[in-house]
Amino acid sequence: MNKSKLNLNNYITRIAPTPSGFLHLGNLFNFALTYAITKSLNGTVNLRIDNLDIKRVRKEYVQDIFAKLQLLEVFPDNLIHDTDEYLQISQKNLNMYKDYLKMIPSNLIFVCACTRSDLKKHSQYPGTCINKNLKYIPNKNSIKTLPNDENREPIVLWTKENVPSYQLQSIVDDIEAGTNLIIRGQDLRSSTLAQKHIAKLLGNNSFENIKFIHHKLLTNNGIKISKSTLANNSPLNIDKLEFFNKFSSFFNLKRNLNSMKECISYFQDYPEFFEAHLD
Repeated sequence: MNKSKLNLNNYITRIAPTPSGFLHLGNLFNFALTYAITKSLNGTVNLRIDNLDIKRVRKEYVQDIFAKLQLLEVFPDNLIHDTDEYLQISQKNLNMYKDYLKMIPSNLIFVCACTRSDLKKHSQYPGTCINKNLKYIPNKNSIKTLPNDENREPIVLWTKENVPSYQLQSIVDDIEAGTNLIIRGQDLRSSTLAQKHIAKLLGNNSFENIKFIHHKLLTNNGIKISKSTLANNSPLNIDKLEFFNKFSSFFNLKRNLNSMKECISYFQDYPEFFEAHLD
């Protein structure tokens, strides 16, 4: 378990797709921006495929991730190059996440048996289970943080499915990798706040030093493009030149770019883009 891998002299970031559907253009914009900015700073980019939602993971979705990374000329530094190699090492170590969960003082978490339909009846968590001293039972309840002034809603740490929540998994993986730069969409600001709170509960100070960029989102008629809003569940068909032209236009870059090499060079020429978008 790593508490001190943070190195502020070398940016370490990650691309973290979820193999629960085919990637859309917004995903690719994030991957390219993350890779180009970090490599312009001589940083490290790791590939982390968040695969704990086992019921939705399919091999063709994993294959699509590697195909799109190749299209973008994105080459992760942690040497996961293809689907077969990924599938050999993709089994998550649940014990590691359990060890991190045990680090959180028991008086700051509670077991909750409320269902989503129960919670929809209230504008905020009514405190139903906080003082019940329930025991965690898989498929019955979940483990959450106690609400406080900063986070008025409990944050799920361990799910009913007996796996770590996205928020816990994400922060643990970032701590273990020594991540100190995260580039994500504006829709994940709430996740950033939740993960910072979990880091405090873990007593991990390194997460406070992470630099964040929350970039604008690709939308359709004002609605964020996501896997769930795409009616056609098939791989995105786009060639390299078309992609980089769209990328240049979307982020309002000062010149049209045609390759990842040009993207990296661009952000080296215009470091103010990175500085202006830091939170």
